[in-house]
Amino acid sequence: MNSKVIEVLNKYAAIKWPKDSEPTANERLEILWECGTQCAKLDRDPHRWWDEITVIKEFRISNGEIYYIGYGWAEANRDESIFDLGWEFDEDTIEFYKPFEETVLSYKIIDINKVDDTPKE
Repeated sequence: MNSKVIEVLNKYAAIKWPKDSEPTANERLEILWECGTQCAKLDRDPHRWWDEITVIKEFRISNGEIYYIGYGWAEANRDESIFDLGWEFDEDTIEFYKPFEETVLSYKIIDINKVDDTPKE
């Protein structure tokens, strides 16, 4: 796991669950999976039994710092869990993200008989 991600998760843990020692690697993964506010879910790669996605969460630290951390996950497209189907979590998918805005041009069906197509001046 990236050392900066470890630092951020340790800060978050110190605020939410103060204790004498830093969280273990498993506790950091639990924090990543169970805490923070999910702000996006991006499609990555469909497979036969599951769809890989990227989950992005917002972690707010008490001094006003905000971090967006994303990680690879999967959603089963069957009744079994992703783990029962053979999917495994990969710590190398954990990355920092930054929000940005983009404009998306889309189209909708229209009734050509109801559209005023005279040029506007």
